[in-house]
Amino acid sequence: MELFAVWTEVKGQVAEDCFYHFIKNKTRGLHISKQGFRFAFRKVEGKAAWICKGTESHPGFKEGLPRMYEIMASGLADYIIDQKEKEQLERILARECVNMDSDELERVKLICEPLLKSRFESDQGTRERRHDKLTEGLIEGLKEIPVIHLEGTLRFRLQNYKNELHEIVEYALDEFYMDRQYEEFMSLLKYFVYFQETKVPLIHVVHRDKHEFVLFDEYKRPMALPPDDSVIMEMPGIELEMEVEDMIISRLISISPKKMKLHTRTPDFPVIRSITQIFEDRVEICQNCKLCRGMKETGQLPLDEEETLEL
Repeated sequence: MELFAVWTEVKGQVAEDCFYHFIKNKTRGLHISKQGFRFAFRKVEGKAAWICKGTESHPGFKEGLPRMYEIMASGLADYIIDQKEKEQLERILARECVNMDSDELERVKLICEPLLKSRFESDQGTRERRHDKLTEGLIEGLKEIPVIHLEGTLRFRLQNYKNELHEIVEYALDEFYMDRQYEEFMSLLKYFVYFQETKVPLIHVVHRDKHEFVLFDEYKRPMALPPDDSVIMEMPGIELEMEVEDMIISRLISISPKKMKLHTRTPDFPVIRSITQIFEDRVEICQNCKLCRGMKETGQLPLDEEETLEL
């Protein structure tokens, strides 16, 4: 007798093959016929179905039935995540991002992609967690309605699974708005620096480690640093005090050099990229002077160089 079935709409042979293999792979090597069960695949006119049949009089029927629900639901969860999840995510994005232009929407999608693929429990959007939610919801659905339409179930049920996708979208939107706020802030700093009157002709900026910097003037003497981390922007018609998260950036803006020689072993470090973005052609990245070579060899600024800085 037929116990339960799932059918879906398939467009083309590739989609049909996917639906077939995701369930078939779950049954390999399980010898379910010994418990009185059999899975059958059917296809007709753009539709495909998996049917679970069983013999109630078989001795292993009662004990094995829960496992049959789990096999079908787990295979369907694999299929949904691989073939249907992108469509589900885009439906949520369409609701949440109605005021975004196409470029902004694509940026949000790019943030979502690695979250969907993540397999680490500490990350947002863990694939295994979504798979568990799908499996649980599909088992519940199959028990309530023996014949289900997969697309209809995805649209009107499986809310716990869709909540997981919604959390991914919310996280991606938070990241997008934070990135945009940072870009706008960097643009404002860049604009200010462009019009700012320079105060010193040249400084040497030595990047020792992460957010640790040492500054020297044009004569290679250690520089006294401005005590305040805030930046006062003064341009015609504008006077704005801003808190800059990276202390070195606020100090460099306050010093306002005409030219800056930046000595670093890690030019791709985020704060280094921010400095080059804000100060543009005022910055020269140096990685091969005597000081830079010493930093590469020892991992730190040599003590004798701190005093003389013979570059």
